[in-house]
Amino acid sequence: MRIAAVALLAFACATSEPRDPGAEETDDPTTEDSDDPTLDPTSDTSTAGDDDDDDTDLPTTLPMPQGWNEVDDAPGRVVSASMDLAFGSDGVVYASWVEDRDGEEDIYVSTSADGGVSWAPSVKVDDESTDPLVGTGRQPYLTVTDTGVFLTFTTDAPSVELWQSPLGSLSFTRQPISLANDIVFVDYAKAAEAPDGSVWVAWHSYDASGGFFESARTSNGLAVEAAVAYQGEPCECCRTDVRFNEAGVGMLAFRNNVANVRNQWVLTAQPGDATFTSAVEASSTDWNSNICPMQGPRLNELADSTQLITWADASSGQWMVYLAQSWDGGQSWTADTQILAAEGGDQRSPTIAVDADDTIWLTAELPTGYALATSVDGGANFSIDERLNIDPTNIYEAFAAADHGMAAVAGVSAQGRALMRRLR
Repeated sequence: MRIAAVALLAFACATSEPRDPGAEETDDPTTEDSDDPTLDPTSDTSTAGDDDDDDTDLPTTLPMPQGWNEVDDAPGRVVSASMDLAFGSDGVVYASWVEDRDGEEDIYVSTSADGGVSWAPSVKVDDESTDPLVGTGRQPYLTVTDTGVFLTFTTDAPSVELWQSPLGSLSFTRQPISLANDIVFVDYAKAAEAPDGSVWVAWHSYDASGGFFESARTSNGLAVEAAVAYQGEPCECCRTDVRFNEAGVGMLAFRNNVANVRNQWVLTAQPGDATFTSAVEASSTDWNSNICPMQGPRLNELADSTQLITWADASSGQWMVYLAQSWDGGQSWTADTQILAAEGGDQRSPTIAVDADDTIWLTAELPTGYALATSVDGGANFSIDERLNIDPTNIYEAFAAADHGMAAVAGVSAQGRALMRRLR
């Protein structure tokens, strides 16, 4: 039995017969599984940072936000929600984004040797035959190891793309991942470095029977492995997250769908495993929704090996941000905790990063726009430190990142620029 998997697609999560996720839908709004947001008061109707309309909702003549450094260097427009950051052990900061130049959307990568203040000329990654899928949570992701720079994304070919560059002077080459002939669609590829220095890529595949997770490792010639099976059908439109913790356990987090109950789950791979071999429920809010929430969980870890997972759902009748912890490497999780004070509106799309001193940085979309919050007590309490929408120059799809003693917040501005501000 193959594993059902998460795909962040632009339609409602399936709760009936499997279908081709790349096909157009014509849902009847009177049916139970309709994705019509007017039928569910908890549905996601947010438009901030919506990148499915070619960014026509973003103004172009506003002043730049203050205190941020521009990462991109080209005349094109950066696609909203397409940016990622990574930090090298040598102190170099890496950034990737998708930019629209003359109607062509391509991936660019740049580096900064001074903590994000100034950036080297960008390098184009993909070629004309590989158009990255961007939107509804899809984007290219960066992974930096001591041996190279890796960038992962998917295309509608379908293909799972892994492009690798040596450290230093960036020059990317494609590392082929061979999919089975019956694969009709792939989505949400993301990579993480394993303790042995290899890079794992995990993604969501579809064949005629439905969806399932697959992974590949550079230490095994990128041979494709199917992951463990588990109860439920993962939400097809909710972002996944992949990382290895300090004990060497691989973790893949996703929003599951068991008869429309949308709890967060975690797959794990123990040291020596060839793929993800066990599955556990990580949240218990038991939010019941017949529509796709279009956002998924994020993982991180404290210095004492406490695992963290954050997400948003509307189980309370209003979208709120939650946090759960694991003290046994992801095999079991604490009760859910609402971590941000209610502000009279929805909270969505949290991201989480942990600094070297165990400061937790969290971004979330609040009623007034994106905000940055921190916790200095292991996640017991969070305070909102800053609003990232300096009206009217909003930062869209803001996210936090930290590694190797550095921390930053980044996102795409209303002017279509990739921006970063260093926090530590």
